Amino acid sequence: MMINVGIRIGGLSKIGGFDADAVAYFERAGVTDATAKSQISAFVIGIKDLGLYNSIVSWPLRSTQNAGTETAYSLGGLGIYNGTLTNGPTWGTDGITFVEASIHYINIPTFTASPSSYMIGAVFNPSTTGAGASVIIANNGTGAADAFQITDASSNTLGGGHRQVAGSTYVQPPNQTYTTGVFQFAQQGWTGSVVRRVLNKSSEQTTNSGAFGGFISPLRINSRGDGVLVGSNKIVSFAYMLHSQGASLATANSVYDLYNSTLGTGLGLP
Repeated sequence: MMINVGIRIGGLSKIGGFDADAVAYFERAGVTDATAKSQISAFVIGIKDLGLYNSIVSWPLRSTQNAGTETAYSLGGLGIYNGTLTNGPTWGTDGITFVEASIHYINIPTFTASPSSYMIGAVFNPSTTGAGASVIIANNGTGAADAFQITDASSNTLGGGHRQVAGSTYVQPPNQTYTTGVFQFAQQGWTGSVVRRVLNKSSEQTTNSGAFGGFISPLRINSRGDGVLVGSNKIVSFAYMLHSQGASLATANSVYDLYNSTLGTGLGLP
């Protein structure tokens, strides 16, 4: 029988040198790799230091950082929202490979809320380009309800945006150019009257928006809510959502820096 000895340092609970919430994730997700444990614990401690832990749900998608099964386990204090790999996307050292022709995606259980603001993000590496391939999105697939998404808008451009209440106009910041064959971090948020998208740290675009009625399930990574996908092949290493957090450039940059130095070590983010 194994007995975990916990200690508390400066208000932070630790077990065996790791953050206690990270250890709970190790046990749920079957994480055994020592390096991955250190990366996950450092990410959890860092996101707590930013005051964002209770607002975040994330999906570490590098094979050592998750179970490597048909379940993609979630990490974060917002709640447990495990996803199911659908139509056979495959785990790898750097993330999950999604093939456009197979309509690969991860399906996340029901999540409905009406936040005052939100942020979403994904670390991805596209090997081909094409219009309409969603990195992360939630809508009902009909275009008649609330949606938030980051997509491949066309060859080598990042699009996506935000639909207001059902039936309203879909609004998005101007498209941004990305590079195939390398990892990059796309983040997007909404607060008040602004949709903000940040590609890595150097490229920010904003646009005016309006009221957001709430999230519509299912939440899916790499697919529209109805499963439609047309576009690029890609590896996705990480995805997250921040609930009720302002879509500020400072927050986006802080999350980028933290991921790059913890869960994203070795990916070569710009």
